[in-house]
Amino acid sequence: MNNKKKNEGQTDFSYYGLYLLDYLRTNRFEQATDEAFIRERADRAAGTYERAILEGYPAAGAQELAMRTLTEGLRYSKYAILREVVENEFADDVPEAEREPFTRKLLPLVGNVFSIYDL
Repeated sequence: MNNKKKNEGQTDFSYYGLYLLDYLRTNRFEQATDEAFIRERADRAAGTYERAILEGYPAAGAQELAMRTLTEGLRYSKYAILREVVENEFADDVPEAEREPFTRKLLPLVGNVFSIYDL
């Protein structure tokens, strides 16, 4: 039931679109609300899969290429980086139950730090 609520209004996305939507939401990427971005990426991934199959790739290889196309340039989100820092560097200071809210609260305050790096 939770998955139904999570993807409510997004049921017309393809497999790749739903996968990308979940990936973007889970990692708190800013593009998670950009339907055009998600559709364009999903279409490109599907096209990559189709071309790879026609070129003789096995299904698993074609899927790997499609997923690479789908998530290109989306390896790190600011949220995921900060969450990892909190988990690895402040594990003794921030209890596990408080890490998620702490990370969400801290994220807007560290924007300047991220502005000097190419994510």
